[in-house]
Amino acid sequence: MEFSRFKQQKKQNYKRFIILVLILLLVILLWKNADAILEGLFTPTP
Repeated sequence: MEFSRFKQQKKQNYKRFIILVLILLLVILLWKNADAILEGLFTPTP
């Protein structure tokens, strides 16, 4: 019984880890491209 409970917890932690890594990568990409993104938003298009 304890073993199955431990397995479920492991799966949740694994999913959470993947989601956190994806969010971290997204934040890093946005941080590096923040200049270009802000320029694109605030410069008027002809």
